[in-house]
Amino acid sequence: MTYSVLQGIASNLSQETKVTGGNTSGGQYSANTVVNSHNEINLRIDNTPCLIRLKQTIHLEEGEPVTVIGENKKGVFNGYAIRNDVTKVVYLGSWKSMTIWCSIMLFIMAVVILNANWFFAIVYGVVALPFAWFILSVQKYRVSEKTLQSTPASN
Repeated sequence: MTYSVLQGIASNLSQETKVTGGNTSGGQYSANTVVNSHNEINLRIDNTPCLIRLKQTIHLEEGEPVTVIGENKKGVFNGYAIRNDVTKVVYLGSWKSMTIWCSIMLFIMAVVILNANWFFAIVYGVVALPFAWFILSVQKYRVSEKTLQSTPASN
């Protein structure tokens, strides 16, 4: 996987927190509440619109030079990692813990399936597919982190 590097001056910066989730019924006497949130950062880098979704808030001022790693999709640069070239702070999505968690789940399911019949093998394939997809999808953050580390800061 190769991603593009976008370097330049940040402008039109806005950050907002997006919250999703709701209540799920766990029976007559219990209910579970699931809430997820992420920060959506919109900015322009040398007049290129850029969108970055992260768990943390970034510290960036108008006019500061930045480096972003990501992909250009439909005229908007989707960033996976951003570095403030003044403070040298890198902000990226959390991929390490999620990759480890999904790998452990896949391993446990594989061990259980070794002693099962063909029906369980099919069920394992159906259940394991989302975990495998997630592991592959978070690799964009890992690759972005390595690319950002090897890219010199813009002036």
